[in-house]
Amino acid sequence: MSIVEYLIDTNILIYHTKGSQITIDFIGNLIAQHSFNISILTKIEFLGWDKHTPDGFEKCKQLIELANIYLVDDFKGIEGLEVINPFEKQREATG
Repeated sequence: MSIVEYLIDTNILIYHTKGSQITIDFIGNLIAQHSFNISILTKIEFLGWDKHTPDGFEKCKQLIELANIYLVDDFKGIEGLEVINPFEKQREATG
């Protein structure tokens, strides 16, 4: 049986933190399958979320430690995904 992998968005992590049972179950299944994937941008956004309590922040850090974290350059290896750097043309123009 093949495993379907997802790249989890910040909002899903926030719903999980707020106690949404559907997201708690979903992320729990992903963790069990070793397919809990987030981007480095999601990690930064989630840990920088301004609604954390001190205890909640620690729990969120523990949750993030269970994730496979993809750096921005890792996205280049996803077939069919076009990665665009909005600053590249600006750099080329200024030389």
